[in-house]
Amino acid sequence: MSMKLLTLTLASLVQADPSVTIQENGKNKTLYAVGSKWAPASQTSGGFSLPHSGRTYLGTKDGNGGFSPDMFYSPNLLGGSIEWDMDLSQAGCGCNAALYLISMPGYKQDGSPDPSQGGDYYCDANQVGGVWCPEMDIMEANTYAWHMTPHTCDSPSGKHYYHCDQGGCGKAIH
Repeated sequence: MSMKLLTLTLASLVQADPSVTIQENGKNKTLYAVGSKWAPASQTSGGFSLPHSGRTYLGTKDGNGGFSPDMFYSPNLLGGSIEWDMDLSQAGCGCNAALYLISMPGYKQDGSPDPSQGGDYYCDANQVGGVWCPEMDIMEANTYAWHMTPHTCDSPSGKHYYHCDQGGCGKAIH
């Protein structure tokens, strides 16, 4: 059995071209950084930076036409792994640099996609934007601490969740 591997290298992002190439099971795949107004970190360091409270998603479409419920990239990591590089040297106390997995889009009670309060179909285990869904916080970190938190939700009705465990069951490393 071969192991699945998803490698995220977002250092190639530049403001004029939101596309990013990832490797999935040894094959290159083009995705798009969609969401917040991100900017290149610098000409020499590569990478990108996000404004405070910014979010960026990996999508299968460029997002120029706005958000749609079918644009979000969803890898199958069952039996596999994910790896990424992140520079936390500038993420001081009070900053939360996060990498997390959620199953977007969120859904309404009638089973249709819910655009949420921000219009980006966001959902999470804290009902940010008004929509619940399971969440796996792989990394919530800064220069002083690293925290991982799995979140579970009550059984859904179709694809709609009524409540999740907002605090999760996490482990912190200080």
